[in-house]
Amino acid sequence: MKLDERYEFVFFAAKYDYNRVMYGGLDSCSNATFTDGPGKHGSILRFLHRIHTAPKINRVLPLPFREYWFKKYFIPHRKVLTPYCFVFQAGYLNMIHDFRGYIEYLKKRFPSSRFVLFYEDRIATMNMPLTPVGMRDYFNLQISYDPGEAESYGLLYHHTAASTCNIEVHDNIPESDVFLLASAKDRLAAYQQIYDNLVSNGIKCEFYISRAPKELRRSNDGIHYIDKDMPYKRSLEYICKCKCILDIQQGHAVGFTQRLWEAVLYDKKLLTDNDAIINSDYYDCRYVSKVENGCCDLEFIRSNQVFINPFKDRVSPISLLNFIADNLM
Repeated sequence: MKLDERYEFVFFAAKYDYNRVMYGGLDSCSNATFTDGPGKHGSILRFLHRIHTAPKINRVLPLPFREYWFKKYFIPHRKVLTPYCFVFQAGYLNMIHDFRGYIEYLKKRFPSSRFVLFYEDRIATMNMPLTPVGMRDYFNLQISYDPGEAESYGLLYHHTAASTCNIEVHDNIPESDVFLLASAKDRLAAYQQIYDNLVSNGIKCEFYISRAPKELRRSNDGIHYIDKDMPYKRSLEYICKCKCILDIQQGHAVGFTQRLWEAVLYDKKLLTDNDAIINSDYYDCRYVSKVENGCCDLEFIRSNQVFINPFKDRVSPISLLNFIADNLM
């Protein structure tokens, strides 16, 4: 798939390791730049930025010269003849102390540029500095990954994106029938119920749940309750060694999540309670099965059918940027 050449794209992503993998497909595009903050991951520059712009510190003692970082968030490496299109993940706005000032800085430096805001999570759960209505003053387009919220807020809809990467699977990664990696949020009881149903039927599970309240964690039940996020490439090792990936939606979300894209990209079967997937082009009974009331299709899990998922190109980040280019006025 070829990236639209009408714009020079700059994609600002929240600084999570999975974003570097998910949007790695942009690395091969000459007119796209991925950035998730100043400096390289783990660098001294990032540390200084985190301290200098920390909200807790600046609420007590506003530090001067924070605008210094504006020129560090994106550094052009070549002269371009097409307009810039700056695409911001919504989570990125919480990384910078003054997103309004930064956008004004970019508009002055690149007068013909365009600005796009992409909500990669539910707006209702994100601590956004402005509502979508307020964001209209700063962005030419706003896009939500969730079709329900896109309709509610009058935004465009496009699913999140994903890319593959080379994974070296270590010998200590166990094989499993069902793999889950998720934050507890409002779903802990559902995860525990599904786990109990599966293991009682001889299904081998690897469940890793983060941010579960300590009082709700069950001792010695086989679920791994983790206090820190698993490195994303580590989670891909588990995906490579599993038959099925489990995907349970939060709240009333109907958007497609990373779990679907991982199933697509790595040719894994998907267990999901998301009706939107069941009613979409991505549904095929060979590799997608609906979770109903905490119960999974055991024969679907146990089957060893081999397949190649046909939708790999559709989930590429290039597809997302092409959609943006087509919808910019």
